[in-house]
Amino acid sequence: MLKNYLKIAIRNIQKHKGYSFINVFGLAVGICCCLLIFLYVKDELTYDRFHTNVDRIYRINSEIDWFGNKDLMGASNLVEAKEYADRIPEIEVFTRYKGTALVIKKGEEYVSQYGALFTDAGTFEIFDYQVLDGSLEGALDNLNSIVISRSIAEKYLDRVNVAGEELTIKLEGKLEQFIIEAVFEDFPINSSLNPNIYFPLEKSNDFKNMNPARAWNSIGNTSILMLKEGSDPKEVEKKLREVRLQLNPDEDSWASGIVSYLEPLKNFHLNTAVQGSSGVANASDPTYSYILGGIGLLILILACINFANLSVARSIPRAKEIGLRKVLGAQRKQIMLQFLGEAFYVSLIAFVLGLILAEMLLPTFGQLTNKTFIDGVWNDTYLISACLVVVAVSGLLAGSYPAFFVSRFSVLKSLSGKVK
Repeated sequence: MLKNYLKIAIRNIQKHKGYSFINVFGLAVGICCCLLIFLYVKDELTYDRFHTNVDRIYRINSEIDWFGNKDLMGASNLVEAKEYADRIPEIEVFTRYKGTALVIKKGEEYVSQYGALFTDAGTFEIFDYQVLDGSLEGALDNLNSIVISRSIAEKYLDRVNVAGEELTIKLEGKLEQFIIEAVFEDFPINSSLNPNIYFPLEKSNDFKNMNPARAWNSIGNTSILMLKEGSDPKEVEKKLREVRLQLNPDEDSWASGIVSYLEPLKNFHLNTAVQGSSGVANASDPTYSYILGGIGLLILILACINFANLSVARSIPRAKEIGLRKVLGAQRKQIMLQFLGEAFYVSLIAFVLGLILAEMLLPTFGQLTNKTFIDGVWNDTYLISACLVVVAVSGLLAGSYPAFFVSRFSVLKSLSGKVK
């Protein structure tokens, strides 16, 4: 029976090519647009989720009171992260970032390089690094040791297995030789942190020249904490403020107007209220994601309505077909299943075509949105399943009118052609 319904559906598609093309292609384009838009939105909403401990990672932000006006900054000073970690038991590990520009020698030329950071070894415990060569254990113990990403290794040494080799780098005005201790895989594109080179924080002139007693008055680096399992970030925030007040050497200083608080890693990318910090990419306005998501859903709904509308419009001219099938002994239930089956077949064809179109247009869409979608459309089973459900519902709506209403026509009325 199902095979027979499929044959009838194919014959109707072939018989009415123009109508079938508009109906199938219209729904396919709607599915394609929806898939591409929702891939973009999903990419925006899932920034930094690939880290195993993402729910326990926080940045120390600063709320600064400028004569009654409050600014939020994703930055802190060089001493507070360590001081907090020493005094607050809920903090498992910390790391600090301080950005720097440098020049690397490649052959006989010197190339300017960005994305370099001074940091603590704690970064290798907090975030997930895939080591390609060497070892991260004790990698920054030596002041002239560095850890680099795959892209840096390939750019300057043309290969990944370079642990133990040297790079000539001009850092903070001084030309030195640095030993590569490890090479790690580049972070995914949807990451707020995209480090290229790590130097020991103790190598930084800011750290070496820092006066701990006055450091609370300056804000210029990023501090990241990883809390222990089950810790309440609100309670930790209270303790941050207590420690800050306790260690701030001068209550009347500018530092007394700074309040430290925690921001989850998951919020970094879409929190435009906070000004940026070293090593962390600028935030993106979430409004665009919500608007695009609404547009994508609207496009799909309109495509489904159009599909259902055209299917209903084609059902009345088929009244004679229904009459003949009844004369030949077909029951109403069989006619209902035929119309529903045809609608599902056509919607399924449109769904597959929409997937193919989305996969073909994905590279171009990536260029337009300045994004790289590594997994592609086919690998996103959740998104595909959601679209399939919507298409199935549209097929049900498209087939329900002829299935439940037109199939009720009497044989005489169907064959007379007087159906309105």
